[in-house]
Amino acid sequence: RYALVDREEWWWVMDDSVDHIAGSLEKNHFVFMDNFLLEPQAMAVANEVKQCHKEGRLRPGILINGKKKSDGAEYLQQAVRGDECGWFDCTSDKDWPYGRAVDSHLTKLGTLVSELA
Repeated sequence: RYALVDREEWWWVMDDSVDHIAGSLEKNHFVFMDNFLLEPQAMAVANEVKQCHKEGRLRPGILINGKKKSDGAEYLQQAVRGDECGWFDCTSDKDWPYGRAVDSHLTKLGTLVSELA
């Protein structure tokens, strides 16, 4: 519907979309948004992360036991959490030399959060 008015990429900033997203978050505590990234954008993000993974820069995601003090609170249980993650400055070519797609995605996420605030 928004493609007709040249708003295909930014459909989620329209008032009716923001209201729907906010309503779902309020009611369900989550929202699923199809086509938040256009397909070429999603592929570019995936390619950047695959390059990072190939270089071994991602680490297994950890769990935290909130009942323990900081020593020994972190543990690995891949049956529960099998993802890999890393913390990077995606605005820095030195820290993230794979492209600008992840940075662009984070900008879109920041815009969404601002619209919902």
